[in-house]
Amino acid sequence: MYASHNKDINRHKSFHPLTYRNLSRVERGLEEAEREQKAKEKRSAELRHDQEQRRYDDLVLASSADTMATQFAKFRQVENIFAAEADFAGKPTTPTVVAESNGSGLAFQKDPLDTNGIQKRSREDSEGSCPQGSTASSGTVTGSISRSDAVRLRKELDRIQKERHDPLRRVEQFQNRTVAAEAKRRVVEARARAQSSTEDVQKDMVRDRLQQLLDMKK
Repeated sequence: MYASHNKDINRHKSFHPLTYRNLSRVERGLEEAEREQKAKEKRSAELRHDQEQRRYDDLVLASSADTMATQFAKFRQVENIFAAEADFAGKPTTPTVVAESNGSGLAFQKDPLDTNGIQKRSREDSEGSCPQGSTASSGTVTGSISRSDAVRLRKELDRIQKERHDPLRRVEQFQNRTVAAEAKRRVVEARARAQSSTEDVQKDMVRDRLQQLLDMKK
């Protein structure tokens, strides 16, 4: 009369093996979705920072009248991106072979770092051998600086350019100029009023004196 069935009454319970497997799959999916959401938020923050930096550079380019400052602000990001690659490429590790036309054949080119070290040592030796007055009077100056000094000067130049072309600093300078002009105008007006009042007092005194003289003649 009644058909038998194989329905599992514990199918939707948490302790059931299939249900536990489904729950673990759902939890893994939720964890993956959370990781993707965090990655998206991090990427959006990086893009927002890049957009703000680019907007600041565009504002500097628009408000700058100096060609050197414009070029510096235009290619600053590119130079920062490829700075590490340029430093790595500028350090040769092995000496190169150069073919010479006049001579017996091939010759090895010396490492520029070693040549710089030899030149530095020879310059120090020459400075130590000659007196201080002769070095001060010599007219030839190499002008070579170290890498750390170059990086420091570059950072200082970047900071000066930012302070020079900062929009907030320009607004502050404009406000200071406006306040100074208004103060100067008020000082000039006060001096003019004081001078006019003194002139009026002098005219009144002259008028009174003339009236006294006329009264004495009568």
